[in-house]
Amino acid sequence: AVEIWDVNHPNLYSLQLIAKNEHGAVVDETFPVRFGFRSFGINGRDFVLNGRVIHLKTTWGAQAHGSRRAIRRALNFYRQMGYNHIYYRQSQGALYMNPNRDVFLEEAEKHGFLVTYYVPFGAPRGRYGNIVTWAEEGGRKKSLAELKDSELLWRKPLKEYGDMVTASLPWYWNSPALIGYTSLINQGGHTMEELPYNIGIGKPDFRGDDKWGIGRHLIQAHFALLQRADPARLAYGHHSHNLTAVYTANMYLGRTPLQEV
Repeated sequence: AVEIWDVNHPNLYSLQLIAKNEHGAVVDETFPVRFGFRSFGINGRDFVLNGRVIHLKTTWGAQAHGSRRAIRRALNFYRQMGYNHIYYRQSQGALYMNPNRDVFLEEAEKHGFLVTYYVPFGAPRGRYGNIVTWAEEGGRKKSLAELKDSELLWRKPLKEYGDMVTASLPWYWNSPALIGYTSLINQGGHTMEELPYNIGIGKPDFRGDDKWGIGRHLIQAHFALLQRADPARLAYGHHSHNLTAVYTANMYLGRTPLQEV
């Protein structure tokens, strides 16, 4: 019988295809592919792993870098602390430039950790930055016509971004540990959302429906590309309120009262 991959029982399988000629000699073969059987999704307000509700206890995988030994040490520490989910981001280009990402994912699968990979935002930060600075560039608010002209400039970068993630994400399709991708950092304009009395308001930190409508459209176009590249996994924003599939908000213990955590 097939054994399910779970955080407590990380059962893994390996598949390799070998082609032989009529004499039994190997003429071609693939690299072994690691995979596991599991289901993950959302049911209402609950995350569900293999048909059971799971509460994600998340840590940022900042320590899970370096050698395989260092990664294992970090994962064992996370396990002792009670974490079961790792938000993995080393740099803005973590998914593409981090040489340890594959080793980390392999070890996370073996140790039974769920993983969310950070994917760079589909727009140059130097031009986009935050919706506030983009919409109020040069110390003045842009008109709706100017914003629409700016949107036209995004079509080529977004297409190039879509091509990049379409080529990159299939490398991770077989991983049972990987449950989704996050992106955006704080560009959604909800930097005050960690305060308890702001949660659920549904408004960014600035006002102006015109510029917010354009910015929201660009953000959602970015996540639509991610979702299209891997429809089997979540694609949600880091600290982006209700813009994407999962409601997210930063929470710093130095700012949020402990009883609100």
